[in-house]
Amino acid sequence: MLVRLPVALAIVVCCAAVPAHAAPIQVDFLRAALTGPVNVDLPLFLDSSNEAVFLSFSIPDAASIASINSFSVSVSFFDDDDVESEAGSMSYVRAGGDLALGGFGGLNGTTSFSPFTLTGSFVPSTLALLTTEIGGGVFRIRVQRESGDFLVLNASAAIDAELTAPEPPTLGFAGAGMLFGAIYFIFARRSIRTRST
Repeated sequence: MLVRLPVALAIVVCCAAVPAHAAPIQVDFLRAALTGPVNVDLPLFLDSSNEAVFLSFSIPDAASIASINSFSVSVSFFDDDDVESEAGSMSYVRAGGDLALGGFGGLNGTTSFSPFTLTGSFVPSTLALLTTEIGGGVFRIRVQRESGDFLVLNASAAIDAELTAPEPPTLGFAGAGMLFGAIYFIFARRSIRTRST
């Protein structure tokens, strides 16, 4: 019994895998770019000469995502003090066709200190699709001017996902050491018994 216990314990430690667990995922804003691409700074003025801007984000831990539970994108806009009727939309850019994330209209009275923020979220059926596509760790959001002119202030994204983390090295080393010690202990006992007989 004393021999079996360290062996069993060592095997459990060596084979233990960190299970998938839900966690908020770090999402970093990378850059804004016009068609070209031409990198630009935010805030960015959209009018008839610049009708769309692409907002790029990176996900450092994309390779650890097992499945996405929720995914939302927020973009803030404000007016340029004119009396036009502004309207715009945003979408998730993908090779198989962009995914609409909502639109807005009427920014009169908004400022950089009091902007209008549009937040779009993906439906559950789309989340499974995004899980398979986001492995590269970078995605883009398209902001499209529909009418009037306005400024894009900033953007952010939030993802909650199930993560499959790799086994910590210290846990593996500890398990390997325990397993080696248990095997050595077994053979040592057998060697003693052999000599005694």
